[in-house]
This record gives sequence, structure tokens and C-alpha cells, in this order.
Amino acid sequence: MAEEEETEVEEKKPMGALVAAIIGSILTVVLTSGAVFFLLDMKVSSEITVQCQAAPAPASGGGDGSSGESEEEDSEDTAGPPKYHVMKTFTVNLPSSGRSRYLKVDVKLMSKSQVVADSLPDYDPMFRDALNTLFASQKYKVLKTTQGQIALKEQALTLIQGIMKENTGKSGVNAVYFTDLVMQ
Repeated sequence: MAEEEETEVEEKKPMGALVAAIIGSILTVVLTSGAVFFLLDMKVSSEITVQCQAAPAPASGGGDGSSGESEEEDSEDTAGPPKYHVMKTFTVNLPSSGRSRYLKVDVKLMSKSQVVADSLPDYDPMFRDALNTLFASQKYKVLKTTQGQIALKEQALTLIQGIMKENTGKSGVNAVYFTDLVMQ
């Protein structure tokens, strides 16, 4: 009878080890996949941020014979860290044949000028209108590539700078950042 109990214990022991090995394997695969996804996502996000930073717009008024006082004021105004303006989330439908697609984007505008940064909320309705139109005109196949997203950032920056130049005489916005971009 003692031999029968030992045999039953030996049979149950490998089964418990097998279950533990399976659970361990699944856990390892899930954790490894999560780590790889996180690291790749961080790498792509940092590449997009680095590649999409726009060079500051050239100062206007240098060749028209104006005094150098405005350039002095601008240089004093741009001292210090960059200032950011957070816009409300954009959600637009993308043109598509067949399946419905949408784009959700969180946008931050960066200016090196405190005066410009303080005035950005005043132009939000114009920014939102222009960016909604721009975002809604994009093609899903293009936006799913890094190059397509970079091109969209450059187009958004050009649009925002155009609105600022038209209304204030200065482009003022140095960069546009997509802090979240989701397509479905």
C-alpha cells in the first residue's frame, strides 16, 4: 500500500512541473513581447521627435531697412526654455474605400518666445480649423509609415506658422509635436 501511494505521488509530481513550465513559458513570452514592443515604440517615437523638430524661422525685417530694436526685443523674448501650448485632441475620419478609418492626434506647439506662447490660445479656433482639414485629408496608407507622419508634422508646422505670420507678422511657432497619434 505504501508503494501505491509513492507511485501516485510520483505521477502527480511531473504533472505539476509540466503546468508550472507551461505557465512560466507563457509568462516569459508575454513579458518579452511587451518589452520589445515598448522599446521599439520608444525608439520610433524618439526618432520622429528628433527628425521633426523644425529649425527656427529666420528673423524678418533684416533687409527692409528697419531698425535693429525689434531684433533685440525678439532675442530677449526667446531667452530661456521653450514654451508649449497643448491643443485639445483631434479626432477625424480618414478617407477610405470600404472600412471606416479614423485618426486621433494630440498636438503640442512649441515656441521659444513667451509672448508668442501667451498669444497661441487666441488663435486656437484658426489652428483647429486648419489642422482638422489637414488631418481629414490624409490617406491611411501614407500615415501608417514614419515618413508619412513626419510629412504630416511638417505640413502642420507650415500651416500654423502661416496663420501666425498672417495674424502677427511673425511665424513664432518653432515646432509641432504629436504627443499621441492613433489610427484605426
